[in-house]
Amino acid sequence: ADACSKTAGVRILGIESADGAGQCIKLAGTVADVQAAAERGVELARRMGSHAMFSVLPAPLDVTRDLAN
Repeated sequence: ADACSKTAGVRILGIESADGAGQCIKLAGTVADVQAAAERGVELARRMGSHAMFSVLPAPLDVTRDLAN
């Protein structure tokens, strides 16, 4: 989360625990900034020997955006 927020102009909406050791980091910002921040997070996780992936919702519905905020 720290590396993501320092890579691009994103806002961390939250970090949620999933089953097991998994974590979900929710980021908000422009598509380009979220993409860059997520790629940095994945790169760092892999260097640390972990598995990581990301998805970008480029134009969420208003109701989705409201739930995330």
